[in-house]
Amino acid sequence: MPLPPSGPITLADIQTEFGGSNPISLNEYYRGGANVPVSSSTATIPSSGAISLSNFYSTSKSLDLEVLIVAGGGGGASGAGAEGSGGGGAGGMLTLSTTVAKSNSYSIVVGSGGSAGASGGNSSAFSNTALGGGAGASEGQGSSGGSGGGNGRFASGGGGSGTSGQGNAGGAFGNPGGASFYAGGGGGGKGGAGAQGGYATGGAGGAGATSSITGSSLAYAGGGGGGAGGAAGNPGSVSAGGSGVGGNGGSNYQNVLPTAGAANRGGGGGGGYGGANELGRGPSAGAAGGSGVVIIAYQGSVAYASGGSVSTTSRPGWVVHTFTSSGTFTVA
Repeated sequence: MPLPPSGPITLADIQTEFGGSNPISLNEYYRGGANVPVSSSTATIPSSGAISLSNFYSTSKSLDLEVLIVAGGGGGASGAGAEGSGGGGAGGMLTLSTTVAKSNSYSIVVGSGGSAGASGGNSSAFSNTALGGGAGASEGQGSSGGSGGGNGRFASGGGGSGTSGQGNAGGAFGNPGGASFYAGGGGGGKGGAGAQGGYATGGAGGAGATSSITGSSLAYAGGGGGGAGGAAGNPGSVSAGGSGVGGNGGSNYQNVLPTAGAANRGGGGGGGYGGANELGRGPSAGAAGGSGVVIIAYQGSVAYASGGSVSTTSRPGWVVHTFTSSGTFTVA
């Protein structure tokens, strides 16, 4: 509860709001120190020099948070017959700002990556949910999700739909409505839709997006590449996952299996390749999507909360909590 905006205020009142030790001294309560966070609710409190009781009117112990929420990526589908399959859609990606008060705990959920042909799990924090990436399809349309999965054979039209503000749609099959050795569509990503498959080469995964919340610019939520078709005498090439975090599609003629989406980046898994009789290899399984992540950052050099992996050095002037599995964020 904020301290009063006027009238009498005591050291005991300040200690009740911000904590601290006895005997009480105002020198314990500089902004950015062990007891007083750097936030919009402490802007009147000095970080050094002269300090007085009047500096604490209307202040409270709260944290202004930056939050990144990334869901688990969808799995790429297994190849079907001679045709390549759709790549998995990236996990939904959300960025937000919120303010939290002291002595409160918040549930953090981190979604797992989908296995081959399965959608990824949702991630959530502070009443906001990023949806898991849609699975790629062996046949028909890819699944919807944070970003949609790529289409498999016999599918007409575009891939699985993405969620507005979280991602984009998956790509179409190389021969819409048909089969004939064509390749699967790429899974959608946060930064763009998955590409349509070709004759022998799967569609590229949709681009992801970068965030510097940890102090380093890192890519998240790229779609998985579609699997290549088993076109006789046409080796094609391996389709790339989005932004280096989506898994690559498989290619029978290149003898390359699909790869999984990057862990804790929400990448979609690569689609499996189609069978090729002359090579004596049938269709391959799809690859799994990458798990999600929740990252929370606030200004300061002191951790005023617990939960996740805590760093006070990766981003100078900020404290960063990284959740690679579900847990609880607790403000002291």
